[in-house]
This record gives sequence, C-alpha cells and structure tokens, in this order.
Amino acid sequence: ETALHRALKAGNAEMIQELLSRKAPVNQQNNNGETVLMQAAKAGNMEIAGILLRDGFANADITTPQGWCALHYAELLKPPHDIEMVQLLLDNGADRDNILWRRQPVKPSKQMQRFVMEWDQQHPIESSSDWDYW
Repeated sequence: ETALHRALKAGNAEMIQELLSRKAPVNQQNNNGETVLMQAAKAGNMEIAGILLRDGFANADITTPQGWCALHYAELLKPPHDIEMVQLLLDNGADRDNILWRRQPVKPSKQMQRFVMEWDQQHPIESSSDWDYW
C-alpha cells in the first residue's frame, strides 16, 4: 500500500494532489493488485478519481490478477453513481472494450446497458465487427 492508497482511504484530496506533484507512483498496485484509481472507483469518490485521471495521468486500464479494472469496480456502484463514475473513466481515456465486462462475472444493470449504448453512439468506433453488447 502506497501513500496515495492511504490518502484515498482518508479521503484527503489535497494530500493526493501533493503526492502527485511530488511524482508519487499513481499506477502502483497494492497487495490485492488494486491501483488507487480502482479503489477510488470502488468507493465512488469522483473527486479523487478525477484528480488521479487529470493530474496524475492514472491508467484506467490496469487490471488486477483477477482481470478487474476501474470500470468493473465503477459498474458495481449504486445508481446514479455507477454511471457517473463510468462516464468519468471513459471521458478520461478508459478503454471502451472494458465496458463489455467480458472478464467480469457481474452482468450490468439495464440502466448501465442503456448508458453504454448511448455513450457508444456519441463516441463511434471505426470498426464494430467485434462489438458485442450483452
């Protein structure tokens, strides 16, 4: 567990910013394989997730040994926080293919499925031959 992980647990956005300004390793994983961004997504902490993505250049596509990424954790939040976090991640470069939750045993809610289809229409991909919704 890094200083960034501890600052997130404390909910200390100012400390997160200070650590990032000192080049703290934003994508380092803890013993469970989780990055600070994954934990922020799991906690629904939009403020810190935004700081990590915008100021720390966090990589939203890193996976745990079980194959989970920040998008997977975000999908498990209660509505409307799930969609807000997923949108934040996608708007900041998360890989849209992770939206398909192919490696996750949890089927997305109907509301999440609608959001994903609407988001995809607003952000078309060049080739949709392998694009497969649930």
